[in-house]
Amino acid sequence: MEKLRRSRSTRPRSPAEKKGFLAKTVERCPAAATVTSTAVAAGGTLKSAAPERNEHSYQDQKNTVIKLGVSYQAGKVMQGGKIVQKGKFDELLERNIGFEAIVGAHSQALESVISAESSSRISSDNQKSAYREDELDAENGTDDQLQGITKQESARDVSHETNDKGRLTQDEEREKGGIGKKVYWAYLRTVHGGALVPITIAAQLLFQIFQVASNYWMAWASPSSSATNPTVGLGLLFYVYIALSMGSALCIFARSILTSLIGLLTSEKLFKNMTNCILRAPMSFFDSTPTGRILNRASNDQSVLDLDIANKLSWSMLSVIQILGTIGVMSQVAWPVFAIFIPVMVVCVLYQRYQIPAARELARLYKIQRAPILHHFAESLSGASSIRAYGQKDRFRKANLGLFDNHSRPWFHNLGSMEWLSLRLTMLSTLVFAVCLILLVSLPEGLLNPSIAGLAVTYALNLNYQLTSMIWNISRIENKMISVERILQYSRIPSEAPLVVDYCRPPKSWPQDGAISIRCLEVRYAEHLPSILRNISCTIPGRKKVGIVGRTGSGKSTFIQALFRIVEPREGTIKIDNVDICKIGLHDLRGRLSIIPQDPTMFEGTVRGNLDPLNEYSDQRVWEVLDKCQLGHIVRQSPEKLDSTVKGPYTQRVRSGIPSSRCCPQGRALETVVSLTGLSLTYRPLQEEETRGGGQSEGSASSPCKVLDSHLHVWASPKQAKEGYPYFPGQEATLRGDADFLLECMAEAGVDGALIVQPINHMFDHSLVTSVLKKCPSKFIGCCLANPADDGSGIKQLEHLIVQKKYRAVRFNPNLWPSGQKMTNEVGRSLFAKAGELGAPVGIMTMKGIGLYIQEIEELCRDYPETTVILDHMAFCKPPTNNEEEKAFSSFLNLSRFPKVYVKYSALFRISREAYPYEDTAQLLSRVISNYGANRIMWGSDFPFVVPECGYKGAKESVSHAASKISVSPSDLEWILGKTVSQLFQGAWVAP
Repeated sequence: MEKLRRSRSTRPRSPAEKKGFLAKTVERCPAAATVTSTAVAAGGTLKSAAPERNEHSYQDQKNTVIKLGVSYQAGKVMQGGKIVQKGKFDELLERNIGFEAIVGAHSQALESVISAESSSRISSDNQKSAYREDELDAENGTDDQLQGITKQESARDVSHETNDKGRLTQDEEREKGGIGKKVYWAYLRTVHGGALVPITIAAQLLFQIFQVASNYWMAWASPSSSATNPTVGLGLLFYVYIALSMGSALCIFARSILTSLIGLLTSEKLFKNMTNCILRAPMSFFDSTPTGRILNRASNDQSVLDLDIANKLSWSMLSVIQILGTIGVMSQVAWPVFAIFIPVMVVCVLYQRYQIPAARELARLYKIQRAPILHHFAESLSGASSIRAYGQKDRFRKANLGLFDNHSRPWFHNLGSMEWLSLRLTMLSTLVFAVCLILLVSLPEGLLNPSIAGLAVTYALNLNYQLTSMIWNISRIENKMISVERILQYSRIPSEAPLVVDYCRPPKSWPQDGAISIRCLEVRYAEHLPSILRNISCTIPGRKKVGIVGRTGSGKSTFIQALFRIVEPREGTIKIDNVDICKIGLHDLRGRLSIIPQDPTMFEGTVRGNLDPLNEYSDQRVWEVLDKCQLGHIVRQSPEKLDSTVKGPYTQRVRSGIPSSRCCPQGRALETVVSLTGLSLTYRPLQEEETRGGGQSEGSASSPCKVLDSHLHVWASPKQAKEGYPYFPGQEATLRGDADFLLECMAEAGVDGALIVQPINHMFDHSLVTSVLKKCPSKFIGCCLANPADDGSGIKQLEHLIVQKKYRAVRFNPNLWPSGQKMTNEVGRSLFAKAGELGAPVGIMTMKGIGLYIQEIEELCRDYPETTVILDHMAFCKPPTNNEEEKAFSSFLNLSRFPKVYVKYSALFRISREAYPYEDTAQLLSRVISNYGANRIMWGSDFPFVVPECGYKGAKESVSHAASKISVSPSDLEWILGKTVSQLFQGAWVAP
């Protein structure tokens, strides 16, 4: 295939060339989206306009052939969402319909694209050869040519990565040359301005002086032979030696303590400085800095700072002082040794200065080659499934081994350079020792004290080790100080804007409406990168839900980041409720706004810590938020409740809901959602509720919640009983409970609807309740009574009532089961399973006490988790007065671990030990809310039995009174008075 070439010059493009680049420009420039290609237009096919090829390639200075693929002629011009013109490119230009203005407006953009492409370089010969192979593989034909475009774009991406001017992530910064004095000075002055350093040096000097003095004293004062008279007495000899030894011990102890203290405090302070700088760094720093670089400094370099630097500095100082002490002792005996020692020291220094640059650069290379390993491992771990799916395990394994080789290579070379230096230092120190011995042997007999001469020889024997140790330690500390240098680099990161600007703080109520005004906004991620948003001006009204849509890379996320000043605007202003966000502190800005990220994020710790890390809200408020986000029942399943630890594979529903819950306690006027697709589909009802207005900020208007009675009965009046709705024998009514009376009571109390429970007065004859439901469908729904007959007729009746008669629930009365049988018998299980299959909640009446039925209820809930259970009348639990009652109440609360168990806060006159308004039930309600949550509690009156006790209206008011005693929030009270039962029976109480 013939290779077409194109010059890299910036000469003006001909119309033909512009046509060839038009499709690419439309893709790169969102403003040109009005121009479409017949090859990709919605509903269009290649038959509508014959494609005309425009193949272009160009050649750089190194004769690298880069070929652009095939692009189709623009065949349609769209305006306002409609096709206004069709035709060939030249014809469209000649019609003066505005199409030529689009092409002209993008001429400069075309040139910049070409210029950017021409400035790219392929980073290696392998990449070049692979790139040429991609060119040769691009054959004639539409599919092959489009595939060629994809390959060439990928190759161009590789070349862009090697272009420093266009890269977001730059190569890691590496200092050049020797470790500057500023690095040493910064380390030494970190603690108390370096005041402890002179004391440490003085302690080391005194130690060396005392040590040499003690040895010299013993050599001088001890008799050289038994025939020689001692210079001093034996007692004085030992007393002076002990005093000198104690002095040296105290000095070395002080030096060790001071060294450890300096190292610890310096390491701690430098780490805090680096951490503070990183945490206060702008987001652009994290965008351009791989995580491995930060972890490398916080782990490997910090470990060197903690364990090695102070120790190596101390040993370097010790080696220098020991060398001086050794030379001092040797000079007392054979001063001519200086004639050889000084030149040897000069040679040693020259060797060290020759070796240290290579060792230093190797150490730097070793340091920076660690970060790619960490980064590659983290990326491979997160994308392990994709690597396996595409069969790339071998490639990533080879890449990992290559990174380890790159990391180990400078380390081995560094060790080799140190051994090279050590060999030469050993030879030179051996030369000095040999000269010293020759001088001592050459001296006339009797000229020197044999003890002093022996002392000199003893010190000379250590000269080899001391000289090697000194140069070695100096070289090692030079390498180790690179870690200090790297940590100091990250201690000088430019910081974000101040958290609080005292002279420019917004009002406490800001923002109230959330109105956003943007003028001439321009945003870029770095100074060397092009602007992502250019000259954006718009106004977003307050208290509105506004969506920002656009293709990938159009700047949606950048716009959100600009609102939070995660990326600082380069030009322009952003005002929220007439407050310029660029003039206030970041804490005042970000603390007043909320964001729901696309990817749910949870932190290690408790549920409460995730929702309220600063402990600003009460537990009641946190529970309210969890219930609003439909997470309360999940959290209550854990024995620790809000203190349960969030770790491991926490449920996806909780992971998806926690970010939404974080936004709720603050009641923000302005909330941003990065991506609606990021929210779990489980929360679609919540999203719909928020869309309808449930997500309004505090203080905004909202429609009142319906008040719904979850438990009442109706039975026939005496007249109705005679006309066709007879009472069950022995169950004649003594109170008025007809539907007309009920409607009067509901109207007086302001109750909008109710759930009618089939009364035992009519037993399994549901005809009366059915007639009431048919007469008032917008006011009532029905709960039938389960028939536990052994012949199984109750199951058919249940299905008939729910499917045909539109009953919404069923009630289990254990007293109706045959004597000695439980609700968990075969019939009971069949009824329970059928109710779950039909989607009907099962109400359970435990009039004889929850303790008698707790095992049966737990067994049914455990075996049929999809069936919803409602415990009537708080499971008939009175305020406990003894251990047995407390145990029964605790077992009732423990049922909250089943997420589909609900509670009726009903018939308060039955569970209270006091008269109206039944204040002792308030504490019961508080404990039930803490365990079940308000969204699983519903109010019920138990009409008509409640009428002679406190009246129907009093039954409703007693709930509000109890709620006020325990400070139940208005939203929780809404759940109890109707929202819970409304959610449980969705679509009910609606006019036909």
